Amino acid sequence: MKNIKKVIVIDESAFIRGKICEFINKTNNFKIINRFRNVKMYVKQIIKSEPDLIILDLNEEEADKLDMIQENILSEIDTNILVISKSDEKEFLKNSKFENYKNTYFIKNVCDFTIDGIKVIEKELISKIEACINSEHKRNYIDKVNLFNKQHIKKNIDVVLIGASTGGPRALTKVLTSIKRKINRPILIVQHMPTGFTKSFAERLNKSCLNFIVVEAEDGMNIENDKVYIAKGGIHMCISEDKKIIFDDSNSIWGVKPAVDKLFLSASKVYKGNILACILTGMGKDGADGIVKIKELGGTIIAESEKTALIYGMPKAAIETGKVDYILEIEQIGVKIGELLEDNE
Repeated sequence: MKNIKKVIVIDESAFIRGKICEFINKTNNFKIINRFRNVKMYVKQIIKSEPDLIILDLNEEEADKLDMIQENILSEIDTNILVISKSDEKEFLKNSKFENYKNTYFIKNVCDFTIDGIKVIEKELISKIEACINSEHKRNYIDKVNLFNKQHIKKNIDVVLIGASTGGPRALTKVLTSIKRKINRPILIVQHMPTGFTKSFAERLNKSCLNFIVVEAEDGMNIENDKVYIAKGGIHMCISEDKKIIFDDSNSIWGVKPAVDKLFLSASKVYKGNILACILTGMGKDGADGIVKIKELGGTIIAESEKTALIYGMPKAAIETGKVDYILEIEQIGVKIGELLEDNE
């Protein structure tokens, strides 16, 4: 009878927990017997389950959690620990009471979780799990693997699009002010706002942004690099084939006008896959259809994480499409935009 290895997955992100479990459940050699958000609350259940492998996501500041596993779990059962982290063993040991770790392996993840290239990620993860369980020599470090590797993301980016609703003004300010240099691309933003409010919003943003000129969009405007265009309240903002802003006074979409989907779908016809699209806080599902189309063409997608989104509706709808490449806290999104565009130069 085949010996199926029992696996427990521990990660604070339900999305990443789910993806890792999805990968493992496709194999014939491993079986997920449980999944937990953290270690501390489930020590007894973990010991009782007697897993062959525990997979967890940690950073070096969480060395105490790894110490707890060494003290409270590995002292009771013989199992293997696989740590997915941006830090390696040496960095963990600096913050640990141990001189070395027993039965512990590290996969060094060098970037953020992506969906594009998921088949490559899946194969790499499974191969490292097999190496961890089957190795006769207990190694503490598995060769660096770009589990969440930005090389799988299309890098040709000609325009940045952002959609937001409730909580958006504050979120957008954080995103734009955290981009610390000129990016040599235009940024087009749909923030759900009624007529008469977007002009003053654009003016406030313009005072806060050192690297961009922020304006309320007008029909027929040329789209220029290092300018931020805020969609006018009460009318849809689209992009013409010659890369000008054009207004569309058709019906509301999802009960809103301007709509994020209207901009995203319009931009996809002009810029094809050379788009970086972001979905921030907001109610409803506006933008989800647009990112599906952009992703089909090879674009890159960012969604705000549940942790910082004032209203998780729009980011959640985007993430549930399965097309999002990066799920980030609001403070990280502007930084990531800058990194992706710098890589593209």
